[in-house]
Amino acid sequence: IQESYISSAEASRILKIHPGIFGKVTGRLQFDDKYDLGLNLKSADGTCVVGYTRKKVEKFQVGKGPKQDNKAGAWAAGDSVLVVGSKIKDDDDKEEKIQWEYTPKAIRLVETFRNQFPQLFASLSKRPNEYKYDSEAVFGPNGKAWLPVVRDWLNKHETAMLPRTPVTTEAMSYEATGAVQRAADARTLALKQRGYPKESLIKIPGTALYREASTGPTDILLASDYNDNQAPENLDQVTLMTLYQSKTVAGGFLGGLLGVELTKKIIKVTIASGDVYVIPIIIALFIGRIGCFLAGVAEPTFGVETTFFTGMNLGDGKLRHPVALYEMAFMIVLFLFFMKIKKVKLQNGDRFKIFMVLYFLYRFLVEFIKPYNSLFLYLSSIQWSSIFIFVYYYKFILRIMKIAKS
Repeated sequence: IQESYISSAEASRILKIHPGIFGKVTGRLQFDDKYDLGLNLKSADGTCVVGYTRKKVEKFQVGKGPKQDNKAGAWAAGDSVLVVGSKIKDDDDKEEKIQWEYTPKAIRLVETFRNQFPQLFASLSKRPNEYKYDSEAVFGPNGKAWLPVVRDWLNKHETAMLPRTPVTTEAMSYEATGAVQRAADARTLALKQRGYPKESLIKIPGTALYREASTGPTDILLASDYNDNQAPENLDQVTLMTLYQSKTVAGGFLGGLLGVELTKKIIKVTIASGDVYVIPIIIALFIGRIGCFLAGVAEPTFGVETTFFTGMNLGDGKLRHPVALYEMAFMIVLFLFFMKIKKVKLQNGDRFKIFMVLYFLYRFLVEFIKPYNSLFLYLSSIQWSSIFIFVYYYKFILRIMKIAKS
């Protein structure tokens, strides 16, 4: 919808009204210091009514007129004359010429106003240059009684209820806005009839969306939000990104175990040496989980939402399992357990194997209350690492179970 605008001079010519009267009628028309009988489609403070009026601003350079059509005559309105010997202004010296422009709707409104109160316009045409008008001089002896009548008619018109908008505002007309709304309603109805397009959900871990260095609570996207039936069911669906997003200390233990065992095979060392590291590892894990707990949801060791009494607000305003605290408690139990069996006779390396089996058993179970990323068959990379450890140490597990029974 394209609106057309014409200048005030052209509008006055169409309506056959004095330009001064037209300007007052469309703006302020003061009577008896109390009544304004103007349409107020424009104001001196720089406001207009969208769809009726606007201010056109043209930049004129001193010494240069506006750009003229080559077909125009030699002289046209707005041209200036450079007197020989005068100082030529720089390009930055500009004057601003402003004029009001009106839509056909504004012109029809003025015509309706004139047809409703012809005596008013007839009297105004005789006094085009007055700043303020006397009601009795315009309407006759009962002039004061006519003022509220005219004002009441103006107040009932649409323009009296429309907002006044700064002239610097670039806005669509109400008709154009209505057309956009109707088109949007039609599109919504068409989509509803043929069905909305299917949404594609992409799993993104919360840490990928959390703002780095932020310390305040924020809404973040959790992997669990998009974890329903989204896990790859075939190994060829597992990507490097899936593995990369599964970084964990459990993976470090698994890689360290494989690296040490491979190195021992190469240098032909058969003596187990892991027992001495059990207590230091437990203490290090306990200290590390303190940092994980303090980081809250900024570190991917938090749990899913819960109504259990241990639920805590970890920074996102939701009660979650404090998995880091659970692991700290588990480390205390392991520490006490290994201190108790310190004097029990076991084969060299058995204590480290017991730690690995118990720790990975804990990690396998605790994954079910974490918003983990499924790696394969709805199990996370940590759970598959745990299964590998169980298989790797299955002979040791069977032997320990026999010792425990006896």
